[in-house]
Amino acid sequence: MKFYFSAIFIFIVNASFSQKEGNVWVFNNSFSINFDNGKPEVSNKYFAGGAFGTASLCLKNGRLLFYCYDGRMVFDSTGHFMDGGYLNGSSYPQNVIFISHPDPDSSNIYYAFSVHADIDKKGLSYSIIDMKMRGGRGNIVSSRNRILILEGVTSKLTAIKHPNRRDFWLLTWKKNADTIFAYIVTSKGISAPVKSSTGFINGGHLKEFASITPMKLSPDGKKLCAGTDTFSIIADFNAYTGKVSNVWCFYDNYRYMEFSPKSKFLYLSGGLANKGFIHQYNLNSKTKEEFINSKVIIGKQYDSTYYGLMQVAPDGKIYVPEAGAGYLHVINYPDSAGISCGFKQKVVYLKGKTSVGALPDMVQSFFQKKTFEYRRSCTRDTVFFAPSNTF
Repeated sequence: MKFYFSAIFIFIVNASFSQKEGNVWVFNNSFSINFDNGKPEVSNKYFAGGAFGTASLCLKNGRLLFYCYDGRMVFDSTGHFMDGGYLNGSSYPQNVIFISHPDPDSSNIYYAFSVHADIDKKGLSYSIIDMKMRGGRGNIVSSRNRILILEGVTSKLTAIKHPNRRDFWLLTWKKNADTIFAYIVTSKGISAPVKSSTGFINGGHLKEFASITPMKLSPDGKKLCAGTDTFSIIADFNAYTGKVSNVWCFYDNYRYMEFSPKSKFLYLSGGLANKGFIHQYNLNSKTKEEFINSKVIIGKQYDSTYYGLMQVAPDGKIYVPEAGAGYLHVINYPDSAGISCGFKQKVVYLKGKTSVGALPDMVQSFFQKKTFEYRRSCTRDTVFFAPSNTF
């Protein structure tokens, strides 16, 4: 009896919290990765050029809806261009992210948020994709395309679900300012931003461009990490209020970052001083000094190449591209400390293609690994199970 109860309970848990919106990754050089069968399957099914500025989105059953590979052009699941217009993005990191409409009665509507790397070309804007158009293959609604939300934004788009499991938070950091803007996307639309001062200026390395390094929220929605050309920050995020607080700045410039599925560790790479390394940091650190001292090298290169834009995946692993490489590297157990995380080189063969160092930008809470708490008052009493972190 106990065995059957456990099996049924596990089945219900998996069915209730399974999320497949991030199961298909389409990115540069016309290859994709599908996680529907629990492991990455590489294909050359979809056309994709470009470099960075990649994003894709699936239905909850894992079926691909659409993708973008250069920050501007959106393609449907058959690989055909949506001719309703172009997005405002460009081929730089975190220039596009897709979010589904929170209203169940608008399940055919999706938001495409985009920014341009050139600060003079507007800033954060949104476009509407209607999946009822073009015979159910979807199209950008030309009358609701590239609608400006915030000027002076050039990169750093990250998103998670609100704890109510309906709405979404979209965050960005304005160029030449210390302010992070958090927009909540609800059934009523896009809210006025919640503004948080970090105390540190998001600057750029080129006169005409802003800092094009990414920014990411942890899958559990409690931490935020961002890089610039001279420093990085780690901060707390309140997924109920949208406020960023307790900002720690450390002058070790990293270009790319990713969190483990249970949000226990942070992985950082790239930057002039760190391009050949992947470092792990402990997010349970109580002080800034403890956090900085928790740094462990878990991967390194011995030539001039660099590790690229890392992404946590549906299988609970973190995939690491490398510019010019024909493989993806993998952090197999990212919630394990130090070298126990199991970083391995050249794991996923890209079938003769080479990576430019980018993976798609997606809603981070798609990849949260759930943990459960239980309580009982005494022996042989009823046991109560409850998910301790659900988005």
